[in-house]
Amino acid sequence: MPTITDCITLQSSTTTLAYPTGDRDYTAAEFDAPSASLSSRGVLMFRVVPTVGDGSVRLKLTLNGTVVSDITYRSDMGRTWHEIFEGNILRLQDNELKAELTAGNGSASVSDITLFFQANI
Repeated sequence: MPTITDCITLQSSTTTLAYPTGDRDYTAAEFDAPSASLSSRGVLMFRVVPTVGDGSVRLKLTLNGTVVSDITYRSDMGRTWHEIFEGNILRLQDNELKAELTAGNGSASVSDITLFFQANI
């Protein structure tokens, strides 16, 4: 069966998370990937703008309960981030992506969350 690359944009707006006070986590709306080739790896892409001053913040993203990105940011520089995740994490239905600040002192604004995956046609 031939495969193509497909993508889902989960969020184009910005969500700001703060640690130790404020909203520490965000869960995107559940989404489906009905044609996904489940055994194939995928790519999670997002934009992050941390605000840490002289400190740091740790941002963790989980897909269906599996950690796919766990990074400590030590500067205020905005950037895009790309993470390859293993096969058999994505589901055909009811996928959940969660972003969470787990340590540090500051905030992180997360936007433009897009998931690329192999799809069967």
